[in-house]
Amino acid sequence: MDAWSMYELQAVRPLAGGSRSWFLTPKGASEEHIGATSQADAASGQEDEGSVVSDGALHIFTPIDPLFVLLPIYSALDHANADSPAAYLTLEDLLERASSKLYAEHARGLNAQQAANSTKNESLEKYEEEGEWEDVQSLASSKAVKERLEESCEVMNVTSTLQTYRPSASRVLSLLRSKLSKLENQDTFEEASSTLGRQLVKAVEADATGEERAAARRNIALDTICAYLDEEWKQSFKRGLQADGLLSDEAAANSAGG
Repeated sequence: MDAWSMYELQAVRPLAGGSRSWFLTPKGASEEHIGATSQADAASGQEDEGSVVSDGALHIFTPIDPLFVLLPIYSALDHANADSPAAYLTLEDLLERASSKLYAEHARGLNAQQAANSTKNESLEKYEEEGEWEDVQSLASSKAVKERLEESCEVMNVTSTLQTYRPSASRVLSLLRSKLSKLENQDTFEEASSTLGRQLVKAVEADATGEERAAARRNIALDTICAYLDEEWKQSFKRGLQADGLLSDEAAANSAGG
């Protein structure tokens, strides 16, 4: 992993009601060694290199485009709307405003969920809506995020050392369209035969025409991208494709999330 990369951690869990455990053991370790070190580690409160993951989840660490991390931030600042007026902000100010709004939205959601699940006479302690998410602000230190930020924003150089940014819906949609073009390519599907390729096999008949296969690849690629978009970005993206004749009304309605 390098400074220009960002990775996503996913957990694939067993079906509800199922029970699995993964036994992770140091390579070449004997049973005697495992038993002895397990007892010693239990006494000291430390874990050995070998361990048991009791939830049975399979954890997958995969690269992710930082653009998908920035889009919820732009949405929090109401920049998914192409007609929305916006101010130029420094990276720190942009992330600070977004983290405050996202924190407040999350707190309101928790309060609503807590109220819905509580009894009538139960005393509830409300989550404070004023605060900031430090992990959002920490994105400023990522070179990968800064690179995508400059591609998806209008940039104004205030001084030789100070840059300000204004998120641009048109630039974001152009980046998403470029991503769709690369993802729907036949070579991409052949390289990802166990994922995208497998979806294509399920989506088309064996005797499908080249045109039908191309349409299926586009729908699969679109669904893959839309899985990372909130509803507003998703609809803006689809409307643009429809307007340019790159997506039929039927395909737009049938793609992920409608």
